[in-house]
Formats: sequence, C-alpha cells, structure tokens
Amino acid sequence: MTDEPETAAADESDTPDSTEPNTPRETAPMSEFGTETVTVGILVLVVGLAISFGVPLFVL
Repeated sequence: MTDEPETAAADESDTPDSTEPNTPRETAPMSEFGTETVTVGILVLVVGLAISFGVPLFVL
C-alpha cells in the first residue's frame, strides 16, 4: 500500500524498443503449408514408425 502510481508497467509495453511484433498473432493451424511440408512430415512419420516398430521386430 504505497502512494506511488503503478504507471511503469503500463508504459513499458508502449515503448518502440519493445520486442513484441506489430502484426497480429497467428497460430500454427492457421498457417499455410505446401506439398513440400506435407512430404517432409510423411517422411518423418515413416522413419519414426520404422524405428519404433521395425527395429524391435528385427531384433526379435
């Protein structure tokens, strides 16, 4: 309970040195992606499944 105003926190967000972007935030599902991105994702999936299931089955 001090008599000092709490304006320091509000003033910091309005400074031009702020690292906050001026563009609206965009979440990942809203981002566009192309065929190359899908291909890389499928390739990562196949390699991951091969390691997860193929190696243990090969060792048996």
